[in-house]
Amino acid sequence: MKKPCIVPTVFGLALLAAALSPSARGGDDWEWWVDLPVSAPLTRGLSLEAIGSLKFKDDMNYLYNRGITAGPYFRAAPWLCLGFDYWYREVRRTSSKPWDEHNTLATRVNLNWKASERLRLQLHNRLEYDADTYLWRLRLRPRLLIPLVLGAVPITAVVDDEFFFYLDYPRNRDAFSENRFSVGLRADPTPFIRLQLAYKRVETRPGDEWTGSNVLATCVKIKI
Repeated sequence: MKKPCIVPTVFGLALLAAALSPSARGGDDWEWWVDLPVSAPLTRGLSLEAIGSLKFKDDMNYLYNRGITAGPYFRAAPWLCLGFDYWYREVRRTSSKPWDEHNTLATRVNLNWKASERLRLQLHNRLEYDADTYLWRLRLRPRLLIPLVLGAVPITAVVDDEFFFYLDYPRNRDAFSENRFSVGLRADPTPFIRLQLAYKRVETRPGDEWTGSNVLATCVKIKI
């Protein structure tokens, strides 16, 4: 009997979940997020990573967020990765407004489980401290990885859902106030380059109601 292909099912359910999101509307904004990570090994199990990032909104018409994240990470075990980051970014509300600077310190605890040759599970945990507002934020991102056999280039289907918890913000903001659902593909054309393309549904709740936006996320990672 021919084995059923689970990849179309996973992607179909993922896109359906995004379409049925409580805040999904046809008039929601489209954004484009670009990540450019570079990683280099320092010693056995210890590496340094820097990520440049750009974000465009208003149907991808203007740049409103730019920054860089850098720090070491240590693979303590095949299933555990630890890291520490400094995150500098500049944000502006409109194209006519000045840029505001933000400085954030973060710790990472990433878990990895290989369920089978065709399925891998990850849990990325990130605790952030905003050095400008003196506030804490916890980010939890469960992820599903499905390797595909489509040719000579290794390709992986990636589905994840990131939850943001603001730990000590004012009372008019709930602890859970942001969610980012993502589905995409990742390719490794060489041992030194990784490419990723994804759709993200981003929802935030700054007040009483949720608002949403659609994001085209691209990533080009270089491994030295």
